[in-house]
Amino acid sequence: MKLLDTTFLVDYERGEDAVAEYLEANEDADFATSSLCIKELAVGRHVVGDPTRADVLAPYGWLDVVPFRTDHAVAAGEMEAELHADESVNRDRINAVTGDLLIAAVARTMDATVVTNNGEDFERFDVAVEGY
Repeated sequence: MKLLDTTFLVDYERGEDAVAEYLEANEDADFATSSLCIKELAVGRHVVGDPTRADVLAPYGWLDVVPFRTDHAVAAGEMEAELHADESVNRDRINAVTGDLLIAAVARTMDATVVTNNGEDFERFDVAVEGY
């Protein structure tokens, strides 16, 4: 399973060649995204307008949207606790990476690979990551 991060989805909408090439090279893969990524997309859409739910989801009808579940929350709690235990990571940094941590928890729970242009943001969470 390939869990597409928000960066991938934004670049998909922009028609980036790298995204088209990635999708073509991985045409047999199962693709999904997290409802958390949909939330991030919705923020961007609301900044510039007043989109409906259908407006936000329209470009991604080909994707399975995985809702954030209790098992994801438990995994995220474990991952965040590990950050708190690392004295080199301050609380402001933990707060800054919360979105990525939640998406990484979905990937870890589903044994999925996160597909992103921000691989370094996810590698710290010990999940499989692919760039495009």
